[in-house]
Amino acid sequence: MKYKINCIYNYYDTLLSQWIELNDTILKGEFSDNADNLTQASGTDNSNLRSRAKECFRVGLLKHELTKGMKALKTVKGDVNVQSRFGFVVALIYRAYCNHSDSEKLKKALAAINALFSIIQPFEIRTTLVSVNTVVHRLLDRFPLPNDFDRGEWLRYLLSAFCCELKVAKEGEEIEKFVLGQNKDLALRIIENDNNEVRSVFNSVDDVKKAIEDRVSLTNIHHQKMPLFMIGTDRDVVPRGFYGLADLYYSDFLYESYKIESKDVKNSPFIGLYIDNEGPACKKGEVLETIKSISSQNTEFENKYQVIMKSIEDGAVEALMYLTDKPKSAFLTNWVPPIDLQKDKSTMRIITALRTKPFLLLAGISGTGKSQKVQELAFMTCPQGELREEGGTTPGNYCLIEVKPNWHDSTELLGYYSALTGRYELTDFIRFVYKAIKHDDTPFFLCLDEMNLAPVEQYFAEFLSVLETRKMTDDGIKTQPLLPKERFCNCKQEMFVYTEKDGVVVKEDKNYNMKVLYGDEDAKLIEYLMENGLSLPDNLFVIGTVNMDDTTHQFSRKVIDRAFTIEMNGGKLSDMFTPESKMLLEYRDEPLPLDAFKSVFVRAHEVLDHEKYAKYKEVISEQIPLLLGDSDGSANTDSINGVLNNTPFRVSYRVQNELVLYLSVLIERANFPEPDNISGLIAEATLAILLEKVLPRIQGEQKQLETQGGRSNVLKDLKTFVEGHMKPAEGSEDDSIYKEVVRKLEEMNDKLSNYYTNFF
Repeated sequence: MKYKINCIYNYYDTLLSQWIELNDTILKGEFSDNADNLTQASGTDNSNLRSRAKECFRVGLLKHELTKGMKALKTVKGDVNVQSRFGFVVALIYRAYCNHSDSEKLKKALAAINALFSIIQPFEIRTTLVSVNTVVHRLLDRFPLPNDFDRGEWLRYLLSAFCCELKVAKEGEEIEKFVLGQNKDLALRIIENDNNEVRSVFNSVDDVKKAIEDRVSLTNIHHQKMPLFMIGTDRDVVPRGFYGLADLYYSDFLYESYKIESKDVKNSPFIGLYIDNEGPACKKGEVLETIKSISSQNTEFENKYQVIMKSIEDGAVEALMYLTDKPKSAFLTNWVPPIDLQKDKSTMRIITALRTKPFLLLAGISGTGKSQKVQELAFMTCPQGELREEGGTTPGNYCLIEVKPNWHDSTELLGYYSALTGRYELTDFIRFVYKAIKHDDTPFFLCLDEMNLAPVEQYFAEFLSVLETRKMTDDGIKTQPLLPKERFCNCKQEMFVYTEKDGVVVKEDKNYNMKVLYGDEDAKLIEYLMENGLSLPDNLFVIGTVNMDDTTHQFSRKVIDRAFTIEMNGGKLSDMFTPESKMLLEYRDEPLPLDAFKSVFVRAHEVLDHEKYAKYKEVISEQIPLLLGDSDGSANTDSINGVLNNTPFRVSYRVQNELVLYLSVLIERANFPEPDNISGLIAEATLAILLEKVLPRIQGEQKQLETQGGRSNVLKDLKTFVEGHMKPAEGSEDDSIYKEVVRKLEEMNDKLSNYYTNFF
């Protein structure tokens, strides 16, 4: 039988470590002028280096095959980059991973790289080229994985049997038909290497189960190492086989790749990546470009490919931080929302507001799903693992705290030391913030339900003040302590006691009492608080739900100024009978990353000074003052502050600062367009700030809102300004928020017929 297995190498770190060696020697041009092949260039008769260099070409890390005489070496000598774009990123990530193997982002980036390896490495069987990934899924289609069996072990047995068949089949037509999808009933055997004795035959799922349960040996069989190289061994905590690692993190991407190739294996869109020659059909060195082109033709695959590329990009940013010691803010990555989320404008508004500032109010009548919306965000972002297991139906990155009418200080949230019990009384709020600190790569959502049943500025004053101390540092955005460690000094008294022995006072350690007082988990928390205090982590997002009625309190301007406010008053009741009404309280196969929510900047100057935003400095500096005006309204009467002049509602520095931050998110999401093309984004950001920051502050009696000597009022003048300066083209991206602003202004103005108006 004619078959060939291209580039099934030892564990992924073997190939990549060889890739780093090539980067540090040959690719730098560090070889003798007399060298005319790779062996001479390496200075040693290194057949292993030659084979690995060939594999580096086969998986797209090189544009040219270094082993073909002087062609590639002359290119290197001529200072022409023979690395592919893919190869450069892989070298960067793996170099950092070697010294920081505990980094989850680097590990996921490596898994994403191996997922790409898995769809571009081919088996060549008779006249058919087919990827490793498609062979794996053909086997899983033929022998589906039972629920109670380990996936890695199952695949090792299937691939072992498949490789045995490749070795002993004389003609191989049946195997070729199998990989083409023409024969779905292929029988497999595990066959000894020495005497071809059959150890096990797989005709059904039960046969595979029995082989695993009987521990049929996979030692000394044909191609016995190959399944271990691909999947890893059963001793690996994290799979070390390239396919095992990819499958652990990106099984959905691999399955979508299989669906595309399986439509027509002979004419697979990946076929150019399988060809090893350097002719026009060969796409080695164009891995990212080729797969991106394929993904653009398939919506589901495009979503999965974006996730893969985002993971690789995140890994590259992490690697650059480790290798250059620059702060993370120096390496911006633009998160691209999945297509289904792009269509959900209300959720995108919430995400944009949270990226600007991690404190949000959801306002509306009772029963419109405000608290459920917060839970939905947690479901969207909760990663696989322990956070999904806690509480069963509730994500571990979500906490609901019901505000009570009798809350008039912060003890219900921040706890207190009890001299009676000798304990610091911990709260769910403290425990949740601590959990967010321990899972710093996942967004955590705290929902304060019916937040205004009690006066917010009384029980939440410390949070509101600390929120304004946010500061960009090399390690992310930090705050002053919400609870300084000195707050827990009384707890130290419980850690030791003084006793008298033979007339001498002795201090005895009493650490065990911490667990007696608090239990295991809370004892760890107390010890952390005693050492560090409690600060707000940058992966914590606080969202309050607000229902304005006779039982609730009005918000002070201190609260409104520090939050974004988004209304949720529900849609048409008939919409509940449409397919779109399906509740979204489900985990996503690819959870939204923290970068979708986490702020990058805190101050406007940090945006304008950043190299990616520097080109927008002039247009932002020109247009935003025209829209906002000066804080006293004197510079430009035809502006928002011009309209609000001589009222307590004027736009402050804080609002202007957050407008620039909001705009930076829109610019990033638009993939950094040219400065001449951001006027629409500036208008959209200004409308959002007007609706979510300025209008919630406007309230009062008719007389207080009058302008032009009583001929008009603030709300009418704002509407005239918006219609004159910010009206977008019909159907454009910012058309919906423009209409919402105008509708809200009209609604608030109509309330004035009863001599009083407010936003809520």
